[in-house]
Amino acid sequence: MRGRYWWAPVLLTAALVGCETQVAIYDLRLAPTADGLQRTLTAWREQGGIDQPNKPLSDEELKRLGSFYPKRVSTDADIRQSFRGVFLGKLPADVGGRGSYEVAATVLGTSYTYLERFRGATALDAELYDRRAAADRCCDLVVAWFDKQLADAPERQAVRRFLNQEFREDLRNLAAIAWLAAAERSTATKDDDKADEDVQLLPTVVVRMLAYLVEHDYLAAHETRSIAAELQDDVDRWQWLRRMLARKSGLEPSAADRTFAFLEESESLYASWNEHLRATPEYARIRKQAQGRPSKDGESDGPEPKVVLEQLLEPTLEDFMATINWGSADELRLALVLPVAPHETNGDWEPSEMSVYWKGRLRKKGGSPTVCYALWTVADEKFQLKHFGRTVIEGDELAQFAAMHRTLTAQQRAEFDKHLEALEPGDAIKGRVQEFQFVGAADEAAKRTARRMVELLASEL
Repeated sequence: MRGRYWWAPVLLTAALVGCETQVAIYDLRLAPTADGLQRTLTAWREQGGIDQPNKPLSDEELKRLGSFYPKRVSTDADIRQSFRGVFLGKLPADVGGRGSYEVAATVLGTSYTYLERFRGATALDAELYDRRAAADRCCDLVVAWFDKQLADAPERQAVRRFLNQEFREDLRNLAAIAWLAAAERSTATKDDDKADEDVQLLPTVVVRMLAYLVEHDYLAAHETRSIAAELQDDVDRWQWLRRMLARKSGLEPSAADRTFAFLEESESLYASWNEHLRATPEYARIRKQAQGRPSKDGESDGPEPKVVLEQLLEPTLEDFMATINWGSADELRLALVLPVAPHETNGDWEPSEMSVYWKGRLRKKGGSPTVCYALWTVADEKFQLKHFGRTVIEGDELAQFAAMHRTLTAQQRAEFDKHLEALEPGDAIKGRVQEFQFVGAADEAAKRTARRMVELLASEL
């Protein structure tokens, strides 16, 4: 029980050596077809340890995945279960999230857009608010406990002022650092693997936190090299904490051991802290939820009080672990096979394989989403050669043209297409393009769109 409340050494150790875990692997292979986007999902469970066999996903999860697809392309005996279907417009929320595959066809060529969010939270303001509220509640618990311990001490108000103000703000900021660090690593492309191969003593998020603690006078710069080891020693840990509290509260160094004499490795310390947590409404709720469930070892008198803090800090600790231990979350492996190179994507384009690749980590719930997108076009070279003498618009310009073309009504699109079909290569082609005028009904918005389409074409001639 004693060491369970001190997480820093455990987190740093996990950061350096990792841990054995089981994660679900979701391998997606996408390919555009004449009817839509062919989507093949292969999923299994992978062990984090050495020489550990892979396992299939649970029957419940496989049943859920199968509900999104018309076809299962694996046998019941396969560890890696595969599903396949063709989708246009909205994509299935198989892995979790939301996506779309849009096709915009014109006489000049076709524009394709793939965009998908995998898991994560879209209400980021609420996510950050929840972490801030959890930090505040943890601070409230600490302040109230210290008030009890220092009830008759003259230093009580100075300690309370530090904990209730500066310490509270620092807890919020450290939670925000972990949240932002997790967001930065929400999507990883193949090239990011190279960065993981570099030898690093500490992950970036740990360095950021250490820098914050040094800047805000919790640590001296030289202590960042040894703090993890020191905090694992009972005597050193509590001595460091007493002196830090005295310094941050504006007390004389000589007052540290006297004022905070209760901060030492003892049964009474943990009994006092546990009693404090047992009196909280959070613990009452946890205990009520646990009624009727089988008791765990050591829980004859109800759940351990530490669960109160574990639940409050769970999102922030998950943020932290998501940045230092890639085995703590499910994994997405995604490949999109294309007929041409995309003109825009956040994935890795491999020309030799004509594919875009992504790789990301997926939280069970909440956190920053993994987002993948690719835009590509296929120009109708035959049409453009016939009417312009060459391919004048492709890539991003063709995508812009197709997007504007799509906003017109069917009648307006037909009029514009008829105008283009009447063009012939020659010196006057630019002027001919600019002569377009709607014959049928068209509001000002449609006319402005047509002018922009004409200007885009003219700029390429």
